[in-house]
Amino acid sequence: MALHFNDNGLETNNFREIFQTLSDGYKAIYGQDIDLDQESPDGQRVAIEAQARADIEAALQWLYSQMDPDFNTGDMQQIIAKLHGLYLRPGSRSQRDLKVTTDRTVLLYSGYKIRDQSNQVWFVRQDVQIPAGTTSVTFFAQSFGKITGLTTDTFTQLTPEPGVVDITTDTEIVVGRDEETPEEFRQRRNRSLENPATGSTGAIFAKVAQLAGVTDLNIDENNTKIDNEITGIPANSIWLVVEGGAISEIVEVMVKQKGGGTGTKGRITGRYIETLVRPDGSTLQIAHDMQFDRPTYKPLHIKLTAKRKVKGEPIDIDTLKKALASRVMHIGESVDANEFYENGYGVSRVNFVLTNLQISDDGITYTDAELSPGFEGKFTLDVENIDISEVVL
Repeated sequence: MALHFNDNGLETNNFREIFQTLSDGYKAIYGQDIDLDQESPDGQRVAIEAQARADIEAALQWLYSQMDPDFNTGDMQQIIAKLHGLYLRPGSRSQRDLKVTTDRTVLLYSGYKIRDQSNQVWFVRQDVQIPAGTTSVTFFAQSFGKITGLTTDTFTQLTPEPGVVDITTDTEIVVGRDEETPEEFRQRRNRSLENPATGSTGAIFAKVAQLAGVTDLNIDENNTKIDNEITGIPANSIWLVVEGGAISEIVEVMVKQKGGGTGTKGRITGRYIETLVRPDGSTLQIAHDMQFDRPTYKPLHIKLTAKRKVKGEPIDIDTLKKALASRVMHIGESVDANEFYENGYGVSRVNFVLTNLQISDDGITYTDAELSPGFEGKFTLDVENIDISEVVL
């Protein structure tokens, strides 16, 4: 059977099939009495040719299989992914939004560095021009990985810049992440196909979600002429909440995707300078100030009862707590107490029955119903905030 394409894809031949095809061909040319035994020179020559053809067909089969983005691996996964404008996310740096106070317009150039009292070095990834006053600027940790800090940190300029009066912080650090695995990348590629946004609000969400460092986000709009008292979004405005990502990159997306005349809401303000070319070749710069928010983290508390199925078999409380804490939660997403039963029963050994599971956002008042973190809020769950009462038969 010759190498060919059909409804099943690319069909190849194995070594034995190729050797038999070559043998039949040579016998038709030289006669049936030709000696093609494996010890004979002619037989060895045909075997070498068959092996070469088998290797080529195997390579073609591999290349054909790697064209499918749902199944390719290694370098081919990245080569094909370029056609979608995606790439494997490397390990990211921790980042923090700092308030830089200046007495004049200052250009913080790419590589501008400061140091906190823990001797962690932070730098600006790209040039940022800030006006006189106080402006939020995103700084990145010099080292990759999970670099932490406090909202009470103080900073020293390693590369002093005239005009910088003070640098402070009042927001939490977005901790860096590990390098994206091929499996995680494949899932993200599939999600990117689900974001063919047609409206400006959806386009902002889809494009910000693809920015480096962005791990979660939420967005909503108020397209009416009156302020929305429920969501707090002003008239004809959008509200974007982003976890991770550089302020400058987020603001650039907002400027390019937001409709004209649409306002923005948020405590974080960033500026994007748009450069236009006049007919005579000179340039005109337009400064766009955009607002958005970072999420407000709200600790979630859980208490429940775990009853042993077998009296002499103790429950692995630590593993159960880790399973409950593994639940993924998103910005603005409400949680229902009953949803955590699924995580609890997801451990490898279920020698218990879970009952009376309740949740709380203050550690005092518990409910078995639903809790909301608010539009800009995001629940976090640590094992220290999980209280499990073990009941023995």
